[in-house]
Amino acid sequence: MSRLNHTLRLGLKELTSLRHDSVLLLFLLYAFSVAIYMPAAGSVIGVHNASVAVVDEDHSLLSRKLTESLQPPEFQPAVPLPPDRLDQAMDSGQYTFVINVPVNFQSDLLAGRSPELQINVDATAMSQAFMGAGYIGRIFERELLDYTQRTTTQSPVLNGSAGLAPDQEPITSSLGTPVQMTVKAVRGPSDVLVRDRSGAILWTGHLTQGGHRQLFGTGPFTVRAVHPAAVDVWVAGKPRGPVGDGDHAASRSFR
Repeated sequence: MSRLNHTLRLGLKELTSLRHDSVLLLFLLYAFSVAIYMPAAGSVIGVHNASVAVVDEDHSLLSRKLTESLQPPEFQPAVPLPPDRLDQAMDSGQYTFVINVPVNFQSDLLAGRSPELQINVDATAMSQAFMGAGYIGRIFERELLDYTQRTTTQSPVLNGSAGLAPDQEPITSSLGTPVQMTVKAVRGPSDVLVRDRSGAILWTGHLTQGGHRQLFGTGPFTVRAVHPAAVDVWVAGKPRGPVGDGDHAASRSFR
């Protein structure tokens, strides 16, 4: 009991002396209030308002869907970035994430290949960077799964019984079924732009004479060429003829 009284007296003595030490009293108040609250309020568990840039070398419907899938509050609106500025943007720390969608990403995916896109991470923003990379991976995985499921759906049978004779085959629609198409500069070089059924750009670039480009997408396809008479088109392995017969830029639809 005497030890307890002795401890109590010493504690009261220290508290009494603390009352007269204003500097130590202010420090204790700061240490157990402001110093605890500010780091707790400033730290973010998860991803919030992370900056994103996208190097879109594919310029397809799918690449646009992936870009648009990164939404607030987790991410800021994605900023388009030219390929030659990727390294500079990462070195400057301007963006937490820089995503590079390669050429033919959509067509390679539809062709059953396994294209890869690159996610560059600024690791100096540690909590946002590592958690954000996981967020982006899951978001893109969901978007890619949804896209491939929709584009590989079987074409609808227009009618199998309404007015058809017993020996007639039902009519099926090839629209909506991904097919391979090829553009080839047969009679000279040309700049070419190819769009799919939705209007998305499947590919744009320059073909030298004899050069060709194989694409995979959903028709009808619209092909525009600077020298239309030089460029021939094949759809599903069948020749569909040249884009045009003039010397001026023109476009044509192919099924």
